[in-house]
Amino acid sequence: MQFYFLIFFLHFTLTTRVFSQVISYDSLYSKSCQQYISYITIIPSHYEERTKTYKILYVLHGAWSEPSDYLKKTKITEYSEKYHLILVLPSSHLVQGNKKVVNTWYINSQIHNKIQWQSALRELDSALKQKYNVQQKSGIMGLSMGGYGAMYSAIHQSELFNTISTMSAVFQLPQKPIQDQDWLFQNEIKNPKYDLIYQAVLLKNKPLQFLISCGTEDGFYKDGQNSNMVNALKKIQLNVISDFRDGKHSWTYWDNTLPMHLKFHDLE
Repeated sequence: MQFYFLIFFLHFTLTTRVFSQVISYDSLYSKSCQQYISYITIIPSHYEERTKTYKILYVLHGAWSEPSDYLKKTKITEYSEKYHLILVLPSSHLVQGNKKVVNTWYINSQIHNKIQWQSALRELDSALKQKYNVQQKSGIMGLSMGGYGAMYSAIHQSELFNTISTMSAVFQLPQKPIQDQDWLFQNEIKNPKYDLIYQAVLLKNKPLQFLISCGTEDGFYKDGQNSNMVNALKKIQLNVISDFRDGKHSWTYWDNTLPMHLKFHDLE
């Protein structure tokens, strides 16, 4: 009787591992940032079937947030089961000196040697593409500050991606200090490199596809940032889809919009 019980137990754990979704919390030591970068990986249950090559999609969180908020406040795990995507939710948080910087805006700082998030992204992308059976080109998306990070990544590392999307994105950094962002706003804010609408021209002739979405009750829609980014991309004849519908700068809007973004990135 003990023998048969053991066989059943082993079979159960094996089928759970193969046929259920895998969500892992991990970290990678970044030589560029001289510290660990944490991230969450969501692998759909059908990945083990190997019926096709999957694609990595980086999903960036907003300001004063963290990757796990997507799991707590949206149905991202449920939605992702429909697509051939491996979702990677990296943290924006880094440490400079003795200070934890929560809102790095996903940039490579020209002043602070350990705020080199873009370089860390390249390191992470290389490691993940060695680990998983995935396409050579990744996708990247984000909400609010994460939308800024997605577009900044597209402009400065376009060779890594083929699809970029944003939800309620900030494309132009705030013009005055905000809490832990003093280091950035006081020293780098006036650099036109960080105005992504101005920098969009650098994407000309890049083989990229874009989806820009924002709720019409969102402040970043009302101030024209999102429509201006759409116009800037169209001006240089890039393939861009815009979706402006009812919605606020809220998790309700982002949860409702997530399926559209995941489908957009799941290219054949």
